[in-house]
Amino acid sequence: MTLAALPRRRWRSALELGCATGVLTAALTERADVVLGTDISAAPLERARLRAPAARFVQAAMPAEWPSGRWDLVVVSEVGYYLSPADLDATVDRVLASLDDDGVLLACHWRHPDDDAVSDGDTVDAQLAARWPRPALVRHVEDDFVLSVLPGAAVTSVARAEGLVR
Repeated sequence: MTLAALPRRRWRSALELGCATGVLTAALTERADVVLGTDISAAPLERARLRAPAARFVQAAMPAEWPSGRWDLVVVSEVGYYLSPADLDATVDRVLASLDDDGVLLACHWRHPDDDAVSDGDTVDAQLAARWPRPALVRHVEDDFVLSVLPGAAVTSVARAEGLVR
């Protein structure tokens, strides 16, 4: 579902925050020229390196240790609810500062309780939507998760990009 929600097939540079063991990272390497996965913990990064050898990985705490570079795809999946509201706001600021105009933020979060989380998926999704300067291209809600694709300044709808509407 996550990959299907992306408005383009191919990306120049993808940043995945909280990549864990690299399951999604491996799929992103098939869709992006460059992929950087980050995680706060070293142990899952070792597994991610084995699972997605075409990607690069950095151990980093977000948003304080934000990687340098420009991205046309930033993925925040299953990690936003571990950030304080202030850190989530700072993460949005960092994404906006490093996102190419034709890029998107893809956010996907579990909607069930997690005792280790600071908030929940619905709260994270609402905070992202409130802070993002444009409405979501995609917002998909199921019992288990909420997924949003938030566009950069130059992103148009898929129908407009394909010339189906003006």
